Formats: sequence, structure tokens, C-alpha cells
Amino acid sequence: YEEKVIDLTAYPAGSQIYIAFVMTNDNGDRWLIDNINLVQKCNAPTGPLATANESTSSAQLSWGSPAGVTLFNVQVCPFADTFGGPTTINYNGVTNPFTATGLAPNTLYKFQVQAVCPNTFTSDWFGPRSFQTASFGDTCAGPIVIPPTLPYQTSDNTSNYLDTNDIAQPLACSSQATNYMAGNDVFYTFTPTFTGNIAITLSPTNASSSIHVYNA
Repeated sequence: YEEKVIDLTAYPAGSQIYIAFVMTNDNGDRWLIDNINLVQKCNAPTGPLATANESTSSAQLSWGSPAGVTLFNVQVCPFADTFGGPTTINYNGVTNPFTATGLAPNTLYKFQVQAVCPNTFTSDWFGPRSFQTASFGDTCAGPIVIPPTLPYQTSDNTSNYLDTNDIAQPLACSSQATNYMAGNDVFYTFTPTFTGNIAITLSPTNASSSIHVYNA
């Protein structure tokens, strides 16, 4: 069996429409017709499609909901791939907004959404909208993990990371009003396996660079 969907919205409201099932060019084929439904079309979601709270493995997705629709199907896949392929992640029967999980860090994705109407019929797909997950180090919730074996050394540039925290450090921390938290940030985490002192040094190439260490 193969589903056929015929859109009748081209006919003005109040029009008298005759529906017939006609076979032409009979080559010995036969039809089996079942489960015929004449229903109001399920309206697709509306814009704007939006994303928020992108982490290294998740992102909050949202859209405009048609009247009376509370459930949706969502598809997410890498931006360069085709929806419906092996890399597509399907989320069925979700609410708006919805948090997509199981994503890879520092990856450009796209998503599209489909309404599930109360009569169980679905709408056309609406979208896509692109978004990118965070890199490790972009946020405190997704830091770069320093291995337990020291010493550890890295050469990097904060221009490779997002600016996710501009809250000024306490005056007791720096003794001056300069906001060393302005600009891009990179977050690291370290869990020591020993008791003792740890030396942390920074060799910055620009002024107003700083390291802040705190107990998570």
C-alpha cells in the first residue's frame, strides 16, 4: 500500500466537489483502496523557528504553534545532510518548546518541525532552521577536562570560544574595577587525585587577561 494525499485547498470554501477513483490504461493491474479520509488539513507550524541554550550535547528548539495543536514531530540532522537519512534524529510527540539531546559538540545542525493534529494526521514539515552546539570550553557546564596526570599545558586563543560570561569579578579578587571577565572566555575543570599545592600560570599576549580559580 502507498499513501496518497490530495490537497483540496485550491477549491473555494462552499464549492461542491466530486471525488472519483478512476483507473486509466488498464494493463491488468488492480487497485485496493482502503482507509479513505476526508478531513480538515492539519496546519503546519509557523515561524519564527528559534533556538536557545545550546550546550555541547543539547539545544532548546521552539516555533509557532497552530491553534489547537499541542504535539509535534521534530527532525534534527547535521546541516550538510538530508532529512530522513541515517544521521537524522527523530523526536516524535513532543511539546513546544523542546530540548533536543544526544547531539555532538561544536557541530552545525538544522531542524524542522511537523504538527500532529488531534485527528492524528500530520502537517507538512516546516523549516529548516540552523543552529550550532557549543564547543567544550565555551561554558561552565561544558568545560575542557584537564587529565588528572600533571603537568598539563595548552596553547590556545580565547577568540576560538564564545563570550558567555561578562559579570565582573569581585573587587576583593582583583582590587580594581577593571572587568577581567569581559571578552571571550574558556572554561577548564580539574579534579585532583592528590593533596597538595598546584601552580597555574598564564602567558597572555594581550592586556586585561586573567585566570579565575574556584571550587565547583
